[in-house]
Amino acid sequence: MNILNSLNPLNDGMAKMLKNGVIMDVSSIEEAMIAEKAGACAVMALDMIPSKIRQHGGIARMSDVSLIENIKKNITFANRPKYVTGKNILFVDGGFTRTMLRYGVALSFDNIFSFRCSNKDFHYNLPYKNVTLLQDERVYNDQDNKISINYKKKIKFNIFKDIKKPLTEAALLYITSNCRKLCDDSIIDIIAQYKFDKYVILSNDKNYKKRFKPFKNIDFPVMPVKNIFERFNTYIYTPTEDNFDCSPRFIAECSFYNKNVLYHDIDDNYLEIDTGLKYRKYDIENDFKGITLQDDDDIIEIIKSNI
Repeated sequence: MNILNSLNPLNDGMAKMLKNGVIMDVSSIEEAMIAEKAGACAVMALDMIPSKIRQHGGIARMSDVSLIENIKKNITFANRPKYVTGKNILFVDGGFTRTMLRYGVALSFDNIFSFRCSNKDFHYNLPYKNVTLLQDERVYNDQDNKISINYKKKIKFNIFKDIKKPLTEAALLYITSNCRKLCDDSIIDIIAQYKFDKYVILSNDKNYKKRFKPFKNIDFPVMPVKNIFERFNTYIYTPTEDNFDCSPRFIAECSFYNKNVLYHDIDDNYLEIDTGLKYRKYDIENDFKGITLQDDDDIIEIIKSNI
């Protein structure tokens, strides 16, 4: 009997079972995050994983409802394409390295344009040789500088609408779980330090609202928030977990709308590490026109000359 031939039906069956993605068993939000990064199309939330279920007599129980809600709030599962084709494609905010390559999506394009948005994802060693990389070369100092075109991201402020002035002195905190999560003590310290009449906290973690219910001067609006710039006067910028913010958009928009920005726990030593924030802050204070997107921006000529 040919062992290889006998395995063909098994391999074929396995491929058919996996073609639309894998559903993984999880018993915690941390396991769900691992499943998301591994490319699972869904998860099954259980009280305990199957190996432990067997150890406890084979009794399977549904997980706590709070775990399911937490997974639904913080995890995104999707049947991603395996192959994408076209003529030219432009990726912004790290979409090329963070999604397409990380999840094994094959690309077939004449030209690939990519804005860099991380000091951990690189382009110089990719299998694709038709990539035009755009990055602010002040921010990065690695091998990608040898293949990149120097370009800093800009914002088309002339399409922004007018806003109304907030009625009270309010400060905004942005503490979403993907990169700016703060512990309760840190939030309390910030409130005690700055003493604003009101605080608006943007977060995808609803547990914050429950825990800070006794604080009557804190508002947790449901995101996305309509007319967010009409809700606060001052933005309290806090460090990211990775100590790197490649080209902060929100602080530039705050400057456009004449909002104050307080850089909490940010000093010169921190800015030597977070060069993305360092140079975005510098441009806002010294060359705001240089980060304003115009109709005749250099990006048009860059794309034309590379297709």
